[in-house]
Amino acid sequence: MRLLLSRPIASIDVESTGRDPERDAVVELGVVVLHTDGSRQEHRWLVKPWRLIPPHVARIHGHTDASVANSPPFTEVAAEIAAVLAECDLAGYNLRALDLPLLRREFDAAGIAWPCEGARVLDAYALFCELVPRNLGAAVARFCGREHRDAHTALGDARATLDVLLAQVENNPGLPASVDALEPLAGGPTSAWATPCGKIRWNDEGDACAGFGRHEGAPLVSIEEGALLWMARQAFLSPEARHMVFSVLQGERPRAPGFDPLPSPRRPWSSRQAREEDPAEEESQEEFGEASEEPDEGTDAAPVEPSKSRWRRLFERVRAPFRRLLDVHSIALIDPLRRQEARVCIVFGRGDVIEWPRREIDPDGDIPF
Repeated sequence: MRLLLSRPIASIDVESTGRDPERDAVVELGVVVLHTDGSRQEHRWLVKPWRLIPPHVARIHGHTDASVANSPPFTEVAAEIAAVLAECDLAGYNLRALDLPLLRREFDAAGIAWPCEGARVLDAYALFCELVPRNLGAAVARFCGREHRDAHTALGDARATLDVLLAQVENNPGLPASVDALEPLAGGPTSAWATPCGKIRWNDEGDACAGFGRHEGAPLVSIEEGALLWMARQAFLSPEARHMVFSVLQGERPRAPGFDPLPSPRRPWSSRQAREEDPAEEESQEEFGEASEEPDEGTDAAPVEPSKSRWRRLFERVRAPFRRLLDVHSIALIDPLRRQEARVCIVFGRGDVIEWPRREIDPDGDIPF
């Protein structure tokens, strides 16, 4: 063994309920401890998470709510895990992204101090990226057997890219030779893509799912409103993808071709009908800005009296002409994080978004567009 150890190193891997260390929970933890004499000890804990395991996640690691129902919660095994990790350095594969922050939060919730304080961390993924570069020069060297001398010149890079592509197909008989068959393997669309950008995809049940980020694989109808609003504002999403995200916010449930329509499990976040049917919904809309604003600190402005009907009149004034002329998809007062000031947001059918701070708009005055 060439690796020199001054103390044991523990290789860890976490299977969880999702990819968000702040909102998800540990389901399974595997630890392999390599001692200074070269001997190994393996440990595995299957735990019952404090939240449900989403079906799309269960399909990845095979653990379901039923399979872990009789397992202990993390709080009951935290001390045992801490004893194994204490005095060890750490290793893992991209462990700084999820494994470490998730374990830290679980230990904190269990009331046990982080056992790896001061541990050195070796990330095999980071080393892999260091040892196997993924730039064009590395591709030319690997597939063409030469140095890329014209790097960062447009024509030189275009020539090199074509040479790499031809060499990849020529030297790998397992790859299809036709462009049509090769495109899905080369980052192109597949039957699972729900939108041209591939950021929204169909799952096996026919539901539209996020194809990126910490919600990757999660059906859009199961993602919280704040995250959907954030997704819809990302420039890398195609207009079709943004349109689909906002349709989910409005209570629709996009379905893949060939699948029967199903009702959405969520209520439209800007639905007037929902507010009229449920008095509690009326109060919840205050979080999205339909209550009066407080004046800024340090000003002499008097508080604005609540007048939800004035904002509803704004909706009616804008919705009709814009829907006729520009295909407005929705108009609403929103507060993406439910902590910041509300903003007036117009979402066009093609996915474009225009919004203004609420304080800039007088519901009964001129509209700034």
